[in-house]
Amino acid sequence: MFWLARPPYLRRTLAVLILVMAVGWELRPTPTELRAYLARDVTAGEEVNDEVLHWRRVPIGILPEHVSPSGIFLVDVNRGMPLVPSVLAEASPLPEGWWSLEVPIPEGTAAGVDVRLVVDVRSAPKIIPGIVVRLLEANSIDGARALVAIPEAEVGAAAAALADGSLRTLVGSR
Repeated sequence: MFWLARPPYLRRTLAVLILVMAVGWELRPTPTELRAYLARDVTAGEEVNDEVLHWRRVPIGILPEHVSPSGIFLVDVNRGMPLVPSVLAEASPLPEGWWSLEVPIPEGTAAGVDVRLVVDVRSAPKIIPGIVVRLLEANSIDGARALVAIPEAEVGAAAAALADGSLRTLVGSR
């Protein structure tokens, strides 16, 4: 006599419980973490500071390893991009005991490139090694300019040549 059998309350309760758990699992909040993003465009050689960063919550695991917001940018980075290890260097590209000088550079020169500054000394040209630390805003009249790191012993000769217009910049590769 099947009409006298007990109703399937236990099966229905179990089915509703499984359905509630599945909906709860789907609607649970995604775990997030704070990550640094760029608040404005930055150029290679520029230092990381609070002015160029803003923080956003993103799901955990979306971005590569967490980056300490310090150091300098190796490349130009656009506003809104996340701060990732591949765009940063921990230390300044300025070697110990070197100074930086604003000099004209050929168009297309990038930060981190080796350069040679040719100082026109009347008897013989003097060649000073350098490294492009940071590109500066392009000036339509004077052309491209950059901060170039040079050894401290050569600062006087380079500054004098820059002042009298006899300084020339040769670009190599790094």
